[in-house]
Amino acid sequence: MIIHISTDLNGTPTKINFSSKKNSSWYPNNSNYGYRLLDGYNTNNTDIKAFCTKYVECFNSQDEIKYITDSDFSKWAKTTYASPFLKHVDFADSSSSSRADFKNGSFFKINNVNSNLYMQIIGGSAQNGAKKQQWGTLDGTVHDIWKTIDAGNGYYYFSFRSFGGTFVLDVTGKSNGNGSSMEINEYNGETSQQF
Repeated sequence: MIIHISTDLNGTPTKINFSSKKNSSWYPNNSNYGYRLLDGYNTNNTDIKAFCTKYVECFNSQDEIKYITDSDFSKWAKTTYASPFLKHVDFADSSSSSRADFKNGSFFKINNVNSNLYMQIIGGSAQNGAKKQQWGTLDGTVHDIWKTIDAGNGYYYFSFRSFGGTFVLDVTGKSNGNGSSMEINEYNGETSQQF
């Protein structure tokens, strides 16, 4: 750990020598450890923001540095996974949904991070079997705007905005294999159209 400190309010921090008050060893490849998870957000003042507010700040002297002990941290942890032989951690909270929910009828564009291009239907064609592609976008165009339509149970239909829900994204041939292509087809309520 490297710590920089400034004794002046607007001074330039300089490196200080730091010796840990307690030595410990951490061998994750050779030993089994338990885990404690903090909430990303809650209203109980025990989430990550509250934790960082308490323990991460600027100090004027080495004596003011705060150390977090296991007993201190246990007050913040929402879930504890004990050792030994921990191989998997389930991050989903059983009391809430782990899926993302969209507002029914919301409009959006689907952008590929790698190419920075947008998913659209070739030629904006309103016909069964029309294929999708990635393409650039312009302000004011609607050929790459999609609409969410609630299909129930956390699933959605994705309709091309200009089709008003008549045509939706569909897996070609209702295939469930890797590499299957996608197209638009008239809405029929099939699971191949639900995402």
